[in-house]
Amino acid sequence: KKKHKKRRMFNAELVESIAKSLEVGGGCFIQSDIKEVAIEMRRILSENPSFVDVTNKCNQAVEIEDCGNGDSESKEDAKDPELEALKKSWLWLSENPTGVATERENYVIEQRGHVWRALFRKKPPGS
Repeated sequence: KKKHKKRRMFNAELVESIAKSLEVGGGCFIQSDIKEVAIEMRRILSENPSFVDVTNKCNQAVEIEDCGNGDSESKEDAKDPELEALKKSWLWLSENPTGVATERENYVIEQRGHVWRALFRKKPPGS
C-alpha cells in the first residue's frame, strides 16, 4: 500500500551499505509475495553500479504471470519507459536458492500464491 511505502527498509542507502560489506561475487537474494515490492527492490538493486542481476541466467528462472496478489502498478511506473522495458525482460526464480524457506514463503505457496525472487551478485570494482 502507498502509505507503507515510506516505511520500507529496502532503499538505495541499504543497498549501498550491503555493497560495501559484501565480498566480490557475493550474492544478494531478494523476495516478496507482493509483486510491487519485489519490482521496487529489484529496481533499486539494478540501479546500484556494484551489483549485477543474475536472475535471468539461473536455471530456475521463469516467467511468472501476474496473479493479482500484488498491488496495482503505480502511475509513476507507467511513466517510466525504461522501468517498463526492464520489467518485461525480467524472469523470476521459481525456487528459493538458499533451500531454506521462510514461514511466510511456505504460507504463500500453500495458499497457491506467488513469491517473486531475484538474485544479484556483487561486481568487481571498475567492471
